[in-house]
Amino acid sequence: MELEADAPLDFELEDPLFTSGCPHSKVVLRLTLHSRKVIGLDDLLTDHYKEQSKIIEKESKRANNRPRDGLDDEEEDIDQNSREALLSQFVDECQKQVQRIKTDDEIPLWGLRVFGNQKNFPTLVLPEIQSCKLLQSFVDNELNSVVELSAEKGQMFLEGLLINGWLARLALMGAHVEQSIAQWVFSLMLYSANEELRAAACNFWCSILPLKDEVDRNPIRIDWFPGFLELKGPLEVYGFLLNSSVGFSSLAAKNNANRRLQGLSFLLYECMLSIIGFFADEEWSICRERLSKSLAQRTKKDSNCLRLVECISGVNPRSKQLRSELAFQVLVTCFNSKVSDGEEILRLLISINVKEKDCDFFLMYIYLALTENWLFSNPIVEEKPLILEMWGVFLRNCSCQITSADMRSYASKVRNKASYLLQSTYRKDKE
Repeated sequence: MELEADAPLDFELEDPLFTSGCPHSKVVLRLTLHSRKVIGLDDLLTDHYKEQSKIIEKESKRANNRPRDGLDDEEEDIDQNSREALLSQFVDECQKQVQRIKTDDEIPLWGLRVFGNQKNFPTLVLPEIQSCKLLQSFVDNELNSVVELSAEKGQMFLEGLLINGWLARLALMGAHVEQSIAQWVFSLMLYSANEELRAAACNFWCSILPLKDEVDRNPIRIDWFPGFLELKGPLEVYGFLLNSSVGFSSLAAKNNANRRLQGLSFLLYECMLSIIGFFADEEWSICRERLSKSLAQRTKKDSNCLRLVECISGVNPRSKQLRSELAFQVLVTCFNSKVSDGEEILRLLISINVKEKDCDFFLMYIYLALTENWLFSNPIVEEKPLILEMWGVFLRNCSCQITSADMRSYASKVRNKASYLLQSTYRKDKE
């Protein structure tokens, strides 16, 4: 006998509630049947799997809280190192990208009056060096019976070693500089009235401090280095201005600053004035070229070569001629003397592809400024129209091929300067 799907079960038929003639019996029957349908096999399986997943999750948490064995720790260390390596690589890549697109790399200020009035030197107070191990080694030596060196005469003895350079040699041989010796030499370098002692103390520090290219030299243990206060005090005594770029009159600096602490640009300007007024008219043409070659060969191809050219700020004919000749000779040295005339220089400048990824816009800016100073008020522009035409091509390459969205270092500076010079050249040509 087959039962229907919705037919009541046997025990339901025996229940008087289902068999009574109560009007609600049918409703109760339907609810019971409906509940039986909801709690089916699929629901039971779903609940079972939920409970199993909860148990697995609890076991996983317990395993994580348990102390790990050596193998797990080793795997964790390897994983940690790999993550650190990836992070370091990512940071390095970000730094390289920032270096390419940073826009705050202005040409550093040059010629600021960073030193004002000097203060009176304080009383020289030297640290006690009678008990230093170096001096005691000489006193306790068997040969001291001949020299008769005592701790009271130790300072004079060490001063002699310092002046003769033996103190630095002993420090290098022993690979150690005691704290008292380092402080004593540092004080002599700053405030000693004896110029020979000051120079010897400076040479001592230069000898024991390693240079970047001295890889093979044995390291020296130095027990004392000057801190911020030890450096700030002497700088203030020598007249260093902490806020040198603001609030200081150049006229006051000229009147009050020590001659030995004048700005380099001011000294170069005075030297150029002396050179311009020294030679006779018949000597000027030859001497100007020789002088410019000598200066160009001794100047680094960075912002300093621009400063050297721009410090010739006179408007008289000789100043203009010297500035133009010096800029030309610096351009020649920038190209390793591969060029001999102006056309070859401009041809090389035009050949530079500013769209290349590795284009050095800082050098482009230097080339642009030097060429401007070379051609400004130069009769060669009128004598050779091709020079002016090639100059215009170079300016158009820099102003048109460099987009405003180019974020590479100095790209916007080259573009803006070239655009300005191109407009100025066009107006001058129209006039």
